[in-house]
Amino acid sequence: MSLLGRNSQGIDNIMYPDGTERLVAYSPASVGQQGLFTALTVDNSIALHQIKNDRNIALLILLTLTAGTAIAIMWVGERYVKEPAARLADVALRLRAGDLAARADIAPSAGEFAALADDFNAMASALDMRERALQASESQHRAIFETAVDAMVVIDVAGIIQAVNPAAAKTFGYTMDELIGDNVSLLTGDEHRDLHDGYIANYLRTGTKRIIGIGREVQGCRKDGSLFPLELSIAEWRGPNGKKFFTGIMRNISARRAAEHEVEEERDRLRRIVEGAPFPVIVHAEDGEVLHISRTWLDITGYSREELATMDDWVERAYGSGKSEQRKSVKSDVDRLFLLDKPVDEGEYLIRTAEGKARTWAFRSAPVGEDRSGRRLVMSMAADITERRDGEERIKLLMREVDHRAKNALMVVQSIVHLSRSDDPVKFSQAVDGRIQAMARAHSLLADAKWSGADLQRLLTDELVAYADERVDLSGPPISLRPEATQAVSLALHELTTNALKHGALSVEEGRLSIAWSYVTPGESLSLEWQEYGGPPITGEPERHGFGTVLLRQVVESQLGGTLDLLWPPDGLFCQLSIPGDTWQASGVTEIPAMSVIKPPVQLPAHVGRRVLVVEDEALTAMALQQLLEDAGYIVLGPVGRVEDALDLLRSGPPDAAILDVNLFGATVDPVAAVLKGMGVPFLFCTGYHSGATAGALHPEAPVLGKPVNANNLLNAVSGLIAQPAAG
Repeated sequence: MSLLGRNSQGIDNIMYPDGTERLVAYSPASVGQQGLFTALTVDNSIALHQIKNDRNIALLILLTLTAGTAIAIMWVGERYVKEPAARLADVALRLRAGDLAARADIAPSAGEFAALADDFNAMASALDMRERALQASESQHRAIFETAVDAMVVIDVAGIIQAVNPAAAKTFGYTMDELIGDNVSLLTGDEHRDLHDGYIANYLRTGTKRIIGIGREVQGCRKDGSLFPLELSIAEWRGPNGKKFFTGIMRNISARRAAEHEVEEERDRLRRIVEGAPFPVIVHAEDGEVLHISRTWLDITGYSREELATMDDWVERAYGSGKSEQRKSVKSDVDRLFLLDKPVDEGEYLIRTAEGKARTWAFRSAPVGEDRSGRRLVMSMAADITERRDGEERIKLLMREVDHRAKNALMVVQSIVHLSRSDDPVKFSQAVDGRIQAMARAHSLLADAKWSGADLQRLLTDELVAYADERVDLSGPPISLRPEATQAVSLALHELTTNALKHGALSVEEGRLSIAWSYVTPGESLSLEWQEYGGPPITGEPERHGFGTVLLRQVVESQLGGTLDLLWPPDGLFCQLSIPGDTWQASGVTEIPAMSVIKPPVQLPAHVGRRVLVVEDEALTAMALQQLLEDAGYIVLGPVGRVEDALDLLRSGPPDAAILDVNLFGATVDPVAAVLKGMGVPFLFCTGYHSGATAGALHPEAPVLGKPVNANNLLNAVSGLIAQPAAG
């Protein structure tokens, strides 16, 4: 350090730190490089010792060597020290000035300076790389900051805005210059404005984080004063000088909140729709929680909402505690529904109500998305088909009953044909026809009453109207015959009427008939008295009883379980029959006016040669109608059994009258009736439908004859149709 400050060459004694005094020959490396020397040292003690040994010779040699060495050192210092040192100093100045490309180029022969240059170059390269990386990072962060869609605001510890990105200016409605330098509380709503600076101060003092490092929702305030929801997160960082800064990243979540509000409204609307649905509906999550349930579901089952909190609760109450497979199916059903992604019919199940009643429900389920927690939701709708299934069972029962009664009726007809006896075919036909007509009238009465029973007075009136005039008197309380007894009573009354017409009071004009019925107590026997008088004299009980008497006794005594008394006084037949209480009822009968006068139909003449169209799809019925009309002198067009065939016949010209069946192979006869009406041709309906069904309603002016039809009634009706224009 003693050489510092010396600017010229020289030799001097210098004390070293180890306590030795040395002789130093020195020379500055360069005039401009202060503090850098080329030096040669010699220990004084050694030199003095040598001087003592050979003081004169040694001193001369030493001086010579010293001078040569000094010259050599000066040359070496110029080439290997001064020049490399100058280069290193120059490169260092360039690097310090910011030239990161500056590098030291020193030959390896420079020794330590060459190694120093290599280290310097490595350091400069590292600095260059770090500087480039820093610049790239700064550029990247600047680009992110400038182009981010979220608002970004940088503040200091005092809450003063240091920088904002364009998104922040756009979000809050300010220019960037308006925001920089102002307090960040400017951007917050009243709720956080007064507390914001306190949050930062409290954090700096205690380290407690209220917002910093924690995302939360706050209220933002635009320049125009409008408030909106923000999602805010704050990051803390330090600048180059160690100063703290905070970057706030804010996202306007107005659209999200609006969407969430809309979803909430949809959920509320779904809840109202489900709860107010007029049929059973339930919405449940995949874990079994019941979210919504309709009041109809609760009303039909009788369970409360609290009792049906989960699907397990429903399964246990509706199917019983033993139905564990129903519980297991809930989760699998959810998986299946979401896999199919469409409604699925679950089938019909028998459920149990709170009162223990069984009802049949048909279920249909569909996936309806997810709730806020990500649970999959399913909506299940049920149709209570209990009444429909009961109705179907009643229909099946009715069909079986119809089949049973139809076969019984056919068997009765077959029996009538087999048991009726007469040597005269005409009389045989009349007998069979009359008995079948009696059965038909009984069926019509039952159909009118929907098979609840048949009115006794109506049954008598329909039976006697074909034969009697003002000679019949009917009296008695309203009585309804049960369906099982109606046909039997009708046959019995028909046999009595036929006997009166052939052999008794109704066979002569002076004859009279009185029919009276009565009962003492409802539910006990009903007594009916048949009294004839004024007819042909009777000399006593007939020696031989015909099939009619046998049938009468068989029906009353065997089938109905009643009693039959027949007396033959001279004035006329007296018959008293009694039927048990289970064959009739007095309740539910509408009393009709007494019909003491029964007028027979007027026998109208046939109109020989007139053309009658017959439309009937039953071949045997059509043949019978054709034969009946042709025997009466009419010309029959057809018969045809289809609407198209009937319309084809009408294209050749209008007939004088027409007989129409209502149903033709499942098609209605209305088109034919409409054409006939347009032609001015009168027609009647001959059908098994009561009152002609819809056809009768469309054409109320057309007569309706119920099947099976009485031959005389049919001929009179046709004659009346043809006579209408002449009468008009």
